[in-house]
Amino acid sequence: MYTIPEKVNRILNIILLALFLIFIRVWYLAIIQHEEKKLEALKPKQKLVIKRVERATIRDRFNIPLAANKIQYYASIRYADIRQIPRFKWEKNEEGKLVRVYKRLLFIKELSLLLAKELQMDAVQIEDIIHGKASLFPHTPFVIKKNISEQEYYRLKLLEKDWAGIYAEKRSKRFYPHGKTACDVIGYMSAINQKEYYHIAEELKYLKEYLFLRESDEICILPKGFTNPLQVRERLQILQEKAYTINDLIGKTGIEAMYDAELRGYIGEKTYEVDTKGNLLRSLPNGREATPGQRIILTISQELQQFAESLLTIYEKERDLTQEITLQYPWIKGGAIVAIEPNTGELLAFASYPRFDPNDFVNGSSTVLKWLENERLIADIWDGCQDLERERIDPLTHRFYQEKLHLCLDHYIDALLAPKSEIKSCFSRIDSLHAACTLQKTAKQLLELSQQTSYPHLLATLYNATPHRASRFPFDEKIKIQKHLFPQQLKTVLDSFLLEIKHNDDKLLLLDLYRLLVNEEAFSPELLQVIGHLKVSDYYTLNQLSSQIQHFLLSQAKQWFHELGFSSWREQHFASFMKQKRQEEKSQKKWAKPYTEYLDLAEKNLFSIFWEKNHFSLFQSFILESIETTDAYLIPYLERAIKEREKNPLMQKCREELKKSLSSLPSNLQSEFLRTMRCFNELNRPLLGRYRGLKTSNKQQLEKHLAAAFYPTTGYGYGKSYAYRQATPLGSVFKLLVAYQTLMERLEQGKDLNPLTLTDQIEWHANPNSNEQILGYTQEGLPITRLYKQGRLARSSNPNIGKTDLLRAIESSSNIYFSLLASEHIQDPETLIQTSKNFLFGEKTGIELPGEFSGQLPNDLSFNRTGLYAFAIGQHSLTVTPLQTAVMLSTIANKGCVLKPKIVQLIAGQERLREYSDPFSTQQFPFQEHLKLIGIHFPLFTSCLKEQQEPHIWVNSTSVKQHISLPDPVRNMLLEGMYKVVNGEKGNARPSIIRSLNRHPEWKKNYLELQGGQLIGKTGTAEILYKATIDAETSAFKVDHSWFAGISFLPKHQKMKDRAELVIIVYLPFSKSGGKEAAPIAAEMVKKWREIQKSHGCSQNFIQKESLLK
Repeated sequence: MYTIPEKVNRILNIILLALFLIFIRVWYLAIIQHEEKKLEALKPKQKLVIKRVERATIRDRFNIPLAANKIQYYASIRYADIRQIPRFKWEKNEEGKLVRVYKRLLFIKELSLLLAKELQMDAVQIEDIIHGKASLFPHTPFVIKKNISEQEYYRLKLLEKDWAGIYAEKRSKRFYPHGKTACDVIGYMSAINQKEYYHIAEELKYLKEYLFLRESDEICILPKGFTNPLQVRERLQILQEKAYTINDLIGKTGIEAMYDAELRGYIGEKTYEVDTKGNLLRSLPNGREATPGQRIILTISQELQQFAESLLTIYEKERDLTQEITLQYPWIKGGAIVAIEPNTGELLAFASYPRFDPNDFVNGSSTVLKWLENERLIADIWDGCQDLERERIDPLTHRFYQEKLHLCLDHYIDALLAPKSEIKSCFSRIDSLHAACTLQKTAKQLLELSQQTSYPHLLATLYNATPHRASRFPFDEKIKIQKHLFPQQLKTVLDSFLLEIKHNDDKLLLLDLYRLLVNEEAFSPELLQVIGHLKVSDYYTLNQLSSQIQHFLLSQAKQWFHELGFSSWREQHFASFMKQKRQEEKSQKKWAKPYTEYLDLAEKNLFSIFWEKNHFSLFQSFILESIETTDAYLIPYLERAIKEREKNPLMQKCREELKKSLSSLPSNLQSEFLRTMRCFNELNRPLLGRYRGLKTSNKQQLEKHLAAAFYPTTGYGYGKSYAYRQATPLGSVFKLLVAYQTLMERLEQGKDLNPLTLTDQIEWHANPNSNEQILGYTQEGLPITRLYKQGRLARSSNPNIGKTDLLRAIESSSNIYFSLLASEHIQDPETLIQTSKNFLFGEKTGIELPGEFSGQLPNDLSFNRTGLYAFAIGQHSLTVTPLQTAVMLSTIANKGCVLKPKIVQLIAGQERLREYSDPFSTQQFPFQEHLKLIGIHFPLFTSCLKEQQEPHIWVNSTSVKQHISLPDPVRNMLLEGMYKVVNGEKGNARPSIIRSLNRHPEWKKNYLELQGGQLIGKTGTAEILYKATIDAETSAFKVDHSWFAGISFLPKHQKMKDRAELVIIVYLPFSKSGGKEAAPIAAEMVKKWREIQKSHGCSQNFIQKESLLK
């Protein structure tokens, strides 16, 4: 018998085992993984097409677009298509060996080179974008270049079928056709920042993991903020449908932010089967239709809004106290106009000044810095790279234009120091570099001799007798300086600079100002001897020229460094750098960030080191046309700096002016003089003193904070509407509420409605602020002094009002009348607080805009008699917004209905507003009776409950927050008093005393036409303490903020006072003429609204059906 050798037997067994394993593998693939592999086989033949939708428009009440869209072409990458390419593949090399070839990686490199050539971009940058950013949301196209040309768009379209991942898309770009008009209402859009973008990505991943674990019957914790798993699924669906990308624009403020989800809509997805050449064969099921955004119709009129903003701009100039452009007064004063329909709560105009242009945020313009009012803007102004700007209007053409002011040293000092202050007088005398350095050196020598490190201690010892005044700030340690240690010669030199300044804090301020402007440590004796005669103001101008050139070189050097320096660093250190970062993430248990984020940070840090070390060499080469360096790597940069000068005429002009100033210096001192100049970002030395009104960094005031003192710490109010996002005292307009409360109490008691009669007549006194000054007399003839019943009264602005009852008090705005009314004729002063709350003072009105201020009401009226007197005339700690005032006056106009003001009239779209609805709370559902038979009382077939998309209109109906009792006798008396304000012989808004009517004949004509009851109102002048300067010598002084609160009636209603037409609130800060100057603006608004209604007729998009007054 033949036997198989043992060795052969082993080989056969191995072969049989291999065949058996192959059989098992074939069975597993054919049976177990049949469906999965079938899908994988079909995948390369499928193509996902994203259907984007345009962001819906925002329109005014007459359907005029306020926010629309323009076509823009984008070059994008869709990583899902690239992912269909195998990650790697085994192929034979030239030697015939099988090697792993990374097909996807090679394809991305080739694709990057192609796109770089087509779009004139850096191939490495494109490759980084694909790997680090586009891969995060593979099914959402990631934009690599915006606003490509139409030719580039169609060329990329032709390449789409041959190159997976290329996606040329036609998108809409947000556009605001009326520019700045209604900017605070509409808001603006801006790119989603990386933090928001990665937060959405992590949320998506987290929600998917939760649902996967739940469907796998594993124990999992419900995510925070959700009450059941259905809400989680709903949230995941919304995020997927929105499909945010890092290049997407989202609403940041105003309506754009408040209704971002409604305006945005939902993208659609459609899957197609394609052939090997990429041609579409047929559509596949399971797609999703795109849902357009929902159009929003506002209540405002674009025409009336623009007119209101033009009125504010006109009056902004008229409030200037001098024709000279200066910073002694607020550069921008601001203001607001609110026009509301009192019977429905619809805002017809919601204007604020200053304005911003929302188009700049969409376009990524550098002008955005001006609207954001951050430190970078202040740095650019200080360095001379940008001017201060404010909007003006041409009286002839009625067109807006920008008035500019270049910051020079005189303007800077005007903003910081009072005109007649001692420190300003001394500053004007120390006008040379030599004097500025001498002051600093002398103070430094005296400090060293005193063996102390504190300049406040030094000055406290040198100047501790009358008339000198000690510092306002307490010392951290006891003064140990002895006067006899100081040489008299040094003391005499210091006295020549500081002796005239009485306040020691101002002496420190003068020293800090010169340390800011002239860095004494950078001037050698040789340099100072040659250049010491130069005026400090001229030196500051040269410093600005130097800063402008350095700003220009900085922007250029970033590009040069990316090409010359960072590319070589990346080749050498990228692998080790990323390995270290991934290890750090692992050890700290953090999510892996895209490597591009680490690269950007590394490049930023490396460039900072490079710039810190070499910026002066670049600057010097640019100015002096010389290359002086021993570092070979720096020579290409210096050569580029010299060549770049010839391409920029503005920089060439700056260089010539700067070089002209160097012509008198020897060559060895030119470089030294250039080194003395500092940009804003280099002003990092701590100040010697402490000053009120300056910003701080880590509880420390630096030189840059003193340099920024010309700009208000809270900004000028761009994007912070005066109409509802800033609160201020109301002034005499508040007297209407005091009158209302008094009248209501007397009506309930059955008494005569006139509660009080007195004589408001100020008697002369040698000291007008004396407590003994007589402000008026009671009906019995008793004097009413300024100090009255343990409280201090405010005098009336009109010194001779005479005999005064309630109507005359409203007409002439008697301060003592309403103060006594609140303290003696209202049963409980605290009821004034409750009445104020009933009219929505002290709380938000609920307008559909983010960031509304609630204002403030006092809490000490029960024990503070002076505070009660002040509160009764709209002062004390009362602060309100113009919007709250409009709601209050509308309540009086519409007979007691406190309305929620509305800015949105309706929302129209293809889908209802998304709101979560719990299916378990559904009362009726399919197969309800059959399911009850088996004990199921909730819907099982929830897909049947889905609503079909259909046109839908949501109407923002009038909302009454509460009803206030306002009987006709009370209302009529209030309206009669307001009538007398405009029409009475002593009315505060009678035409004969309004100066602006003489300057504007057309205004006068319109104002007179509304006499007789078509326009009634109440003036108000709120006083606040204001101090823009930072010197210690001058005190805060009172400034007036003017108010006019008016109600208009159509001619046919002006006698009955039944149905009010409009309520107009005008607020003008820093106005010297009182509330009467604001009245013509209200009249102009009434006339303009009537013209608009006449021209549009009934063509407004939607007429409010329900009205409180028929």
